[in-house]
Amino acid sequence: MKKVILASGSPRRKMILELAGVPFQCITSDASEDFNPDEDRHKIPVILAERKAEKVFSLCADPHQTIVIGADTIVVLGEEILNKPRDRGEAFAMLNKLSGKKHKVITGVVLKSNGMKLSFFTITYIKFRRLSAAQISNYIEQRKPFDKAGGYAIQEEIGRIAVEEIDGSYFNVAGLPFIETLNHLERMGYTPS
Repeated sequence: MKKVILASGSPRRKMILELAGVPFQCITSDASEDFNPDEDRHKIPVILAERKAEKVFSLCADPHQTIVIGADTIVVLGEEILNKPRDRGEAFAMLNKLSGKKHKVITGVVLKSNGMKLSFFTITYIKFRRLSAAQISNYIEQRKPFDKAGGYAIQEEIGRIAVEEIDGSYFNVAGLPFIETLNHLERMGYTPS
């Protein structure tokens, strides 16, 4: 059976692969997360995921028996990309913008093996109810969401108090659409136990 490597240190992506029953190893990629802000919004996470997968694949001792998964998630409000907030002020501004509005969460996934590469993206639409300044501040203070696109994680309490509607994959919002990922793994020769 081919060995699966997740090119990420994200605890959320690890948890999703574990839930899917996929044995894997983690190697965090230090690939650049810079992107052209004029690029098509649907391509950006795929470009970033490909960088991560390629970087980690280049380190593999046995590329013939390895599948590397790279993933990246962005939050898009209108045409604005809400990256990972750098500080409390940015996190508050992002969540305040999302409050009462619908936004898109796009995750790009790239699977790389010797002589084969598959890529896709998944979109989930999220509608936040109106949040008070106190709710936003409390969440930031408790969770410090500075490593999360859009300044939030759906599996934390913000998901319970803010998400009014979800149209699409919940796991996509958490960082890895696992049914689609599992389907692509099987296409690359991974056999689930």
